[in-house]
Amino acid sequence: MLVFCSSIYLNSIDLIRRVNNLRQKNPHLSTLISIGGWSDGSTKYSQMVRSDSSRKVFIQSAIDFLTKHDLDGLDFDWEFPGFNGDEGGDRQLGRPEDKVDYVTLLRELRQAFAPHQFLLTAALTTAKYNMDHAYIVKEDWLCVAIIGASHWSEEDRMLTVQYTVDYFIQNGADPRKLIIGVPFYGYGYVSDQKPMVGANVVRSFDAGTYAHICLMVKHDTAWKVQFDNEAKASYVVNGGQLITYENAQSLEYKLNMIKSRNLGGAMIWEVNGDDHRGQCDAGKFPLLSKIMNTLN
Repeated sequence: MLVFCSSIYLNSIDLIRRVNNLRQKNPHLSTLISIGGWSDGSTKYSQMVRSDSSRKVFIQSAIDFLTKHDLDGLDFDWEFPGFNGDEGGDRQLGRPEDKVDYVTLLRELRQAFAPHQFLLTAALTTAKYNMDHAYIVKEDWLCVAIIGASHWSEEDRMLTVQYTVDYFIQNGADPRKLIIGVPFYGYGYVSDQKPMVGANVVRSFDAGTYAHICLMVKHDTAWKVQFDNEAKASYVVNGGQLITYENAQSLEYKLNMIKSRNLGGAMIWEVNGDDHRGQCDAGKFPLLSKIMNTLN
């Protein structure tokens, strides 16, 4: 299974129509709308799930929207149950009952979606601390999107993709319903030490899409591509700057994990971050092509 993701704002209904029109080329294509995300905050979802009446309003509005726009389902990206936080601000421990009410909402959504044959997926967090406060893992999850990082301490190892997948499985999750998130973007860090994975960070920044990063490396020889064999992570360095990102080398390890653990597939955030023009000398859509060729 391969899930494509792209940002859609509510005033961009035309984009939904254009995505749906891709079914003319691929009649097996399913299109879902995603609600939530880090910048959407957490507190309002905590308020919504705590009563039967507010959950009912949410569920009916979801059905109405999916029906009106001829969509196939809903992806619920609450970041995160059991935590408070407005918009893109830091998360703080919140209402413990969220983890139970969250499962109740998912069950009610699935029951209400069944007559319409709508799909239901949920984007979940990595990190054992977050998972323990947010989820009842043994419940029947439908789909999990996981994005992780890797460092050296035991505490930090709990942030890795491998640890997260194994932790969900050990706690009763069906491997076939776990989907690993693959970032088509990078994140940058400025260090006061030698730039390397695990170095002290004094500032972070958004590094743009994979396409932006690969072109930057192609045209500026000051940027050097590196690979950390322990973290299985690709990054580029320039002076005191380090950008972590997904490239073909690091992507291969995630795809092998999907196959070796019999997971459900890969999720991409977001599809337009790939080198769709083939400007980096690896052909058009190099990351997407690698995923498709490996998993299919």
